[in-house]
Amino acid sequence: MTTAAIAAPAAAHNAPRTSAFGQMSTEKFVGVLIEELRQQDPFNPQDSTALLEQLSSLRNIESQMDLQNQLRTLVLQNQVSAAGGMIGKVIQGRDTNNDPVTGRVSAVRVAEGKAILELDTGRTVPMDNVMKVSDMEQDLVGMAVEAQRGEQTVTGIVRNVHSAGGQAMLELDSGATVTIEQVKRIFDAAGLN
Repeated sequence: MTTAAIAAPAAAHNAPRTSAFGQMSTEKFVGVLIEELRQQDPFNPQDSTALLEQLSSLRNIESQMDLQNQLRTLVLQNQVSAAGGMIGKVIQGRDTNNDPVTGRVSAVRVAEGKAILELDTGRTVPMDNVMKVSDMEQDLVGMAVEAQRGEQTVTGIVRNVHSAGGQAMLELDSGATVTIEQVKRIFDAAGLN
């Protein structure tokens, strides 16, 4: 036997495993195992321990991948559930462009395996980018709002919030008072110019 024949298996053992064998399904692997058993010399059988170890490893990897998929599904279900609980609440966060966003959550959808909050402002925020959630209109104090009162559009910074007739009333720096239902857009007061 030459030294090259001995060195080749050692080099192959140390090289990273990039063969298609690791991507083979259990069914294909069992087929290869059965075919190898059929082709071997019955008077000089090969040691099947290595094949059985590989089969066991393949099944472990397959079960880990199934577990990962189940965990991803569970995380998404939890995100959607939590996001659904935010409908009607005011959130602050960052959109996909990392721009600050504030608004009332009007709907939840799933895109690319993630819960996305749709805001009354028309903007969207991935659930992972929510920094603050509030169901208290008091958190609007200091924020700028745009409201629609009949034909009139009112814009201003919220200075105070009080309740009248079971409705949250926002007092703006412009002297106008609007109901929370009339608010069409909530944004950072720095954007009011």
